This record gives sequence, structure tokens and C-alpha cells, in this order.
Amino acid sequence: MNLFLTIDLEEYFHSTFLQPYVKKKVPRAHIQVEYLLKILNKYNSKSTFFVVSEWAEKNQNLLKEIYSEGHEIAAHTHSHPVLTNLTNKEVYEEIYKSKVILSDIINDKIYGFRCPNFAMPNN
Repeated sequence: MNLFLTIDLEEYFHSTFLQPYVKKKVPRAHIQVEYLLKILNKYNSKSTFFVVSEWAEKNQNLLKEIYSEGHEIAAHTHSHPVLTNLTNKEVYEEIYKSKVILSDIINDKIYGFRCPNFAMPNN
């Protein structure tokens, strides 16, 4: 299977760029995910979903649905921090925690990872 579309699955309030403007955190990503799944199914297309595990903990059934429809689940950290602002240990913990949570929910291994905020630590 070839995957050509990738989706970052996070809430708008996870975005570092938007955080100064967020007054109230109202989860909305689940609505867009349901819409995206309908479109992907309509065109028989598969995607890689890079998922913030903080979102996944609250939307376990939806994550299982994404996975059961044949989409790849990959890690996008637990809380979507700017990794360049963290220590090596904190970066490891963010990634590890994310992979464990996602893996536990879908009952399969997680291989992929995408760093948040377009920033990967040099070390």
C-alpha cells in the first residue's frame, strides 16, 4: 500500500502559534476527522495520521475507527510541545509516552513519528 497523504491530528489549541489567542479550549478535531474519513472512504484512499496522544486518550473509539479503516497511525508527541525547548530526557518522554498510548489504543506497534511545530532538536 502506498500512502501519499499525511494528516496531523491535533486540536487547534495544540498549535504553539495559536496558543496566545486561545481563550477557551473547545475540542473540535473529532468533527473534522469524521468528515475526512468519509472523503477518504469515498475515494478509497488511505493516509498516515500523525496523532497527538493527548487527543487520542480522549477519542479512543475514533482512533480505533481510523486504524480499522486501514489508515496508518503514527506519533506526533503527547502534548505537542516545541521540542527544541525541552531537554533530551523530556523529548524522549514525549515521544515514548505518545507511542505507548497510541499503541495501547490500537493494539499494534507505532513506527512513524513527526515532530510538532516544524522543529526537531539538533541533538
